[in-house]
Amino acid sequence: MMAGFYVYNNVGIALRCFALGIFGGLGSAFYLVQNGLTIGAILGYVATQGAGANIGTFIIGHGSLELGAIVLSGGAGHSLGWSVVAPGERTRLASLQRTAREILVIVAGAAVMLVMAAGIEAFWSASSTPRVVKLAVGGSLFLLVVAYVLVAGRGATEDPAEGPP
Repeated sequence: MMAGFYVYNNVGIALRCFALGIFGGLGSAFYLVQNGLTIGAILGYVATQGAGANIGTFIIGHGSLELGAIVLSGGAGHSLGWSVVAPGERTRLASLQRTAREILVIVAGAAVMLVMAAGIEAFWSASSTPRVVKLAVGGSLFLLVVAYVLVAGRGATEDPAEGPP
């Protein structure tokens, strides 16, 4: 039941970050900043109450997947919005269509990351697994997210039918 809640909640946040980017990227920026401030405030409060290590151990396993996916969704939405604001030599519609095709791998990757994060959060983050194991897994997942961000979509070739950018 909690996995379903986490998917619902996190996908909702990611969709808002993505979809509202169409307004020149401002909607994405707003939700990313709001989400960051909310998480920071909650973590700060919990830490001042003496439970910072507990919440850190809970978050470490799924945090890089979840937050990475939300940031990638916001960035993809921002790209869509910017393609309408500054289409270059294309029409706004052509620019939007091209950008939508270009960010498809990012959006698909973010969706997979959100499902993985929900599973980890629901079934593993609150488990009695030793802290050192959770830290090791969290660090490994963080490295995978960094690798995805650095590598995804690289090497894609231009479609010669579309002409120059």
